[in-house]
Amino acid sequence: MEREEILKEVKGIVAHVLSADLEELKESTVFDVNLGKPFGMDSLDAVEITMELEKEFLILISDDEMENAKNLKGIVRLVSNKVNIKK
Repeated sequence: MEREEILKEVKGIVAHVLSADLEELKESTVFDVNLGKPFGMDSLDAVEITMELEKEFLILISDDEMENAKNLKGIVRLVSNKVNIKK
């Protein structure tokens, strides 16, 4: 799966869970509990995003991996690595 396809899917999932405008999400967007919505992500949001990513891409993501991703670019990198390893 190409990186751009993964980026599009990840952005869609994150935007849906965080009730954020898809166009506002950039790869550098940081998800921080102190930011508040739309880009603040609490632990329940993180769990929901993780579950949606796992379901969409048929991968497993640990809590530590998701926590270390920090921003949209990190989440895309994480998913890309797991999808490409799966091949």
